[in-house]
Amino acid sequence: MTMQSYRTVAGQTLDEIAWRFYGKTTGYVELILEVNPNLSKQPTILPSGLIIQLPDIPASQDKQQVQLWD
Repeated sequence: MTMQSYRTVAGQTLDEIAWRFYGKTTGYVELILEVNPNLSKQPTILPSGLIIQLPDIPASQDKQQVQLWD
């Protein structure tokens, strides 16, 4: 699994970072926490300058579901 390093800015939350990087939060916040185990010890509002690893998700794992009927 390849990773990208990301440096936090003042006032960011993990949800915001997941949304900006992946376009969604469900499942991705948990994935970020999995690859950054000490991140769960940080406050909800992350400190500025914290370096975290963001895993690249293969396109085949990030497909949108299509609903054919209501």
